[in-house]
Amino acid sequence: MSGPGDKDKHQVDKFRDVARQLECDEDEKAFEEKVRRVAQATVEGTWEVLPLKDGSGFYPHFTPKGYGPTHNGPDFPTEAEAQAWIDARR
Repeated sequence: MSGPGDKDKHQVDKFRDVARQLECDEDEKAFEEKVRRVAQATVEGTWEVLPLKDGSGFYPHFTPKGYGPTHNGPDFPTEAEAQAWIDARR
């Protein structure tokens, strides 16, 4: 019969298996290096300035390669300000 802690134990076992596969289960420095590499991964895509649907301004929009559009930043009153926000991040 399964108890409430069985699911958590199963999840911990999965985490340990993945850590072993990544060869960072025993060495904390190896683990930190793997995390650093993943965290620094860059996403390819394109930036563009789009108008807000209510017509009150513009927003920077990033589309990752192979993904649909999403709203990825603050709203700006002018297209130039939105473009400057994008340019500052390139």
